[in-house]
Amino acid sequence: MKAQSIRKKVKPLSQKIGIFFGRFGSPNAYTCLTLVFGLLAAYSIAIGEIGGALVALVLSAFFDWVDGAVARVQKKATKFGIVFDSIVDKITETAIYLGFAWFAVSLYWPAVLALTTFLISSFISKVAYEIQVNAQGGLAERRERFVLLLIALLLIPFSLDLSGIVLYLMAVLSGVTAFQRFLWIKKQAK
Repeated sequence: MKAQSIRKKVKPLSQKIGIFFGRFGSPNAYTCLTLVFGLLAAYSIAIGEIGGALVALVLSAFFDWVDGAVARVQKKATKFGIVFDSIVDKITETAIYLGFAWFAVSLYWPAVLALTTFLISSFISKVAYEIQVNAQGGLAERRERFVLLLIALLLIPFSLDLSGIVLYLMAVLSGVTAFQRFLWIKKQAK
């Protein structure tokens, strides 16, 4: 299912969330909470507190959703807010991969490869934006990576090997996404 289709179906709930949480803070305040819980999730992974990591990761993703919902409802989407949100997203996701790498030697390379391909895919998207070409989308966007991160995290108590396989899968899917975006740029930028 395309991200636009999901957004359309979730829009009424997103508006209610934006109205409710808008009473208590600004979009940038919720972006700060995204960062705090994302870093807490990474730290919890690194020290092997998987339950705490799961809770913190879900809260980080939730507040990432809330910041955008509040910005849209309050019509407070700013260029700074967009940049701030993007930077926080990169910091939290990078920290989470590093948490996996720190936690177990067997997860080091899967986590580093997943991190590398994620950063390349993200970089391609940002460059495309700079040259005014659309390279959004692809096989493994943030939502898909989040689900795979949750799965990798849930598998840790049962099998580090299976968790590593999920991280390798993320690396492959993010690599495919990067290649898709590169081809879209090549097609549009002449």
